[in-house]
Amino acid sequence: MVNLSKVAFAALLLLGGVGVPSSIGPRAALAQEGDEYDGGDLQRDIVVGDVDDPGDPTEPVESNADVSNTLLVTYSSDSGLSNIINHVEEARGKGKGVMLKGNNRYKSPKRRPGRSGGGLDRGGQPGGGTGGEGGKGGNGKGGSDNPKARSGGNSKGKRNRWLEAGEDEGELDVGFVTLETTDGETTNSELSELGGLEGVTNVEHDVELTVAEVKSLRGANAANEHVREIIEAMGAEQAGLNIEYAPEHEDDHDDRRRLAEDTPYGINHVNVTHLWSIEPQQHVKICVIDTGYDLGHPDLPSDGVTGWDAHSPETQSWDVDGHSHGTHCAGTIGAIGGNDAGVVGVMPNPSKFSFHIGKGLSDSGSGSGAAVIAAVKDCVDKGAKVISMSLGCGNCYVAAYDQAYKDAYDAGVLIVAAAGNSGRDSVHYPSGYKSVISVASVMESKKLSYFSTRNDQTEIAAPGHYVKSTVPRNKESYGTKSGTSMACPHVAGVAALLVSHFPNCNNNQIRNAMIHSASEPPTDSLNLPGWDKYYGWGLVNAGMAYELLKNEGCIGAGGAAPDEAAGEKLSDMALGGKDQKTNGCTTDSQCQNGNLCLGEMKCNTDTNKCYQVEGTAPDCDDGVKCTIDTCDPTKPILNNDPKSMCVHTPKTCEDEDKCNGIYSCDPLTGNCQQDTPPVDCDDGMACTIDKCITDTGQCQYTQKMCNDNNVCTFGDKCDNSTGCVFQPPVEDCCGNAQCDASEDEESCPIDCSDSITTSFDTGVARHRYLGSVFNIATKSKNVTIAGVGVHCILPNDKVGKVHVYTLGGDYYGNGNWYKKYRWTKVLEQDVTCAGAGLSTNVSFPEVVKIGKNKVQAFSIYVLTDNIMTDYPTTRHIHHSAGRHA
Repeated sequence: MVNLSKVAFAALLLLGGVGVPSSIGPRAALAQEGDEYDGGDLQRDIVVGDVDDPGDPTEPVESNADVSNTLLVTYSSDSGLSNIINHVEEARGKGKGVMLKGNNRYKSPKRRPGRSGGGLDRGGQPGGGTGGEGGKGGNGKGGSDNPKARSGGNSKGKRNRWLEAGEDEGELDVGFVTLETTDGETTNSELSELGGLEGVTNVEHDVELTVAEVKSLRGANAANEHVREIIEAMGAEQAGLNIEYAPEHEDDHDDRRRLAEDTPYGINHVNVTHLWSIEPQQHVKICVIDTGYDLGHPDLPSDGVTGWDAHSPETQSWDVDGHSHGTHCAGTIGAIGGNDAGVVGVMPNPSKFSFHIGKGLSDSGSGSGAAVIAAVKDCVDKGAKVISMSLGCGNCYVAAYDQAYKDAYDAGVLIVAAAGNSGRDSVHYPSGYKSVISVASVMESKKLSYFSTRNDQTEIAAPGHYVKSTVPRNKESYGTKSGTSMACPHVAGVAALLVSHFPNCNNNQIRNAMIHSASEPPTDSLNLPGWDKYYGWGLVNAGMAYELLKNEGCIGAGGAAPDEAAGEKLSDMALGGKDQKTNGCTTDSQCQNGNLCLGEMKCNTDTNKCYQVEGTAPDCDDGVKCTIDTCDPTKPILNNDPKSMCVHTPKTCEDEDKCNGIYSCDPLTGNCQQDTPPVDCDDGMACTIDKCITDTGQCQYTQKMCNDNNVCTFGDKCDNSTGCVFQPPVEDCCGNAQCDASEDEESCPIDCSDSITTSFDTGVARHRYLGSVFNIATKSKNVTIAGVGVHCILPNDKVGKVHVYTLGGDYYGNGNWYKKYRWTKVLEQDVTCAGAGLSTNVSFPEVVKIGKNKVQAFSIYVLTDNIMTDYPTTRHIHHSAGRHA
């Protein structure tokens, strides 16, 4: 079995044709970071690089940087908006660098305090029937659910909230405007001054959002799957490798891969193909907010596709996707089926749906929060029923945007977003807003993708690992990507299909039907019965959701509709993640979560809210400070005592590094206390290398060797007070970096030649995996590099492409060094691998020259696809210890 769009290789740089094989190959990659987990510390297992360094692209987290000089100013009335406009005009008259962005104004629908946003169907049966009442819902509190949004100035008691019921009996005009300043000082001043204006309820920084795609999976994190595919296709014996791996793919996909039209594994995983032949009740419009859409792609709908963009040079037109991310996500939703070409999407018949494209992100894969919200509003205005958003940022809550998503939800639109790719417990938006479905990613094995973010808002999971879909025609039309970005459109497609079949169900009922019908993931240490922060409520299952809605109706499958008479809105029903089932229940079965550690849950049919039956959840606190008390729902309940599920684990304070001292748990406080201080191995001698052995806590002293490797210096020595002392080179010596009068190029080429071709070993460039990024530092000579050699593993009939880029100076000292525009292309050309264990030589069209005492960076990798856009390198390649050789 082989997927010919991926390749694993070990790189070797040749200067003058001499090389040393790389020290890392597929086997090492498999051992370092597999994609499956057996219950180990996930945080420890997956993090690569320095997580505290936001400039380190090896950390697969999204940007959470503020758009520092852009402010969002929220107002609660027409007079508030007028006050903002007048303030800006006055500020500009005083010479302050501030302006309103006219195309980035957002206005919430007019509403009266405490009233619903419009007529809503309170039930309904499939095929146009109307269901019964579902009971009364509680009053929605509305407002922001995060008090940490930054504000400035005196808010007159209204900061971080929306106008409260009773403050104004008339219709309210609520919204926000986007304001830009020229510098940080002006921004800080405006934060204070705007916050004091009458009618202004909030002032916040805008945020930057990026695509939620993981570009690193050509590296070791992916090697488990795709090295295996290549080796199985070639035969391990032919490849000359001895690789052990845990089988992950149970099905043989060879027959599927030979078809002219491919059904990506994710389409089968969401259990949707048998629904394609059933005629829907209505046509549905789906909005994809992303980097654009390759209009005219032969495997994507063209007729009836509409779009929005910001009409700026940064974003370009919605029907152009210079990145490929948006086209890829759209293909997962709606790639055309039955045309004997390419792939199929969740909804492969373009006569049953239409796309509306919102280009909220630029071709670089990023965009402002204001641009994304403008796209959301346009989607709602154009009649979209589902919005797919494979984008986001970490820890970037914005109250104004929270309200905007609530407004979209109240308009009946179901919003689906990527959970994020931090690979750990963290907060991600917009998936973290309650009105948005947060989608986690799973692999083909249905186990969690290592990069998937986890938190209380994780709601449902879908395939996001090595998903094949459409890419723009100038990028060869099809490609494979990974990330929660790829999981999101699977759920959006399923949601749109359900809307088309059950148009009388509101968006919250469709949402609940998907989580009530979700499939349990494979049993592992991360998957708990019911909801968990990794998979949410489980894997989206279109077939099961369809049957649930068909048999139980909108209320039975998705709960009650909001009580309009009590002022309840759809967004009041949206709690998201672990709490999404809490509101709108009509039966006890809708409250069941399958996790006995959370107690028995029942439905209060008077309030349509779930509640916990008193005494059914175990109290696992044993009163001992130095134990970690948890509940294991897989343990049996003995003698009807829920406490039999409790687990008491002694608290561990040791970090297995005896050099850090000895720690134990204080039984009085439960805190870790230091019993012995850290080991101090400093002997005060400059001529010894002092080291503490972590396993034993003992000191090791090694004599420092002082040798500058210059044959023209003598008497190098070490002084215990100052360290190494190097002597100056003697005159008239070959190797003193000077071409002396008695020397010439023939007698002393190391001093006198203008250039030299030599070899350079990339074996020490740690964490480069499927690509090498490294520096060459010259001393007393010029260096000319004539070509490279690569050791690559590919079937004999498959042509790859070698990519070589160079960058002047230390790559890590260059800001955004991993961005493609920073590098100069040396060559991109086809290459046929010589075979396992053999070097495939590639000559440069022009030699690369490095002057004396210079540093030059190189990036070398081999691919078999053409979907590289912004990065000339794979992302998991940098490690601070591997920058120099």
